[in-house]
Amino acid sequence: MDAETVKLVYFIAVTGLVTLILLTVLGAIRRTLGSQGWRIAEAMSEELDPSALPSAQATTPPPANSSDAANYQLPAHLVPSSSRLIGMVGLIIMAAMYIGIGYFALYAAFFQAESLKYIGDLAQYFLVGSALFAPYAFNQLSSIMK
Repeated sequence: MDAETVKLVYFIAVTGLVTLILLTVLGAIRRTLGSQGWRIAEAMSEELDPSALPSAQATTPPPANSSDAANYQLPAHLVPSSSRLIGMVGLIIMAAMYIGIGYFALYAAFFQAESLKYIGDLAQYFLVGSALFAPYAFNQLSSIMK
């Protein structure tokens, strides 16, 4: 085998291993959270003050381990949070970018080592991207001031 073929085999093996580890960890997290009754709708909601609710709504929330996800109702003491939704979308986008840059770094390490010097320039890109979390941060600061 020539040197380029060896590099390609190593690159595919390392990229495949990294992807397998990532998917295994994400799957384990999903199974663990699901077995504990964790729901993303509840995690992305904010709790209301029970004294501000009418007495009919100020009841105990239903158990989170209900298996019928299609008929699931968010407990009355929780309201959806747009700032948390924006924060989650921003987190997913930034995580995808980090993973993509990681794969590029693996590729560059095998095939174009000279292009690795430009990875440091991406810090500004991620700093600007962190603005996606600004609504969530302002919401948390406003709740501290109340």
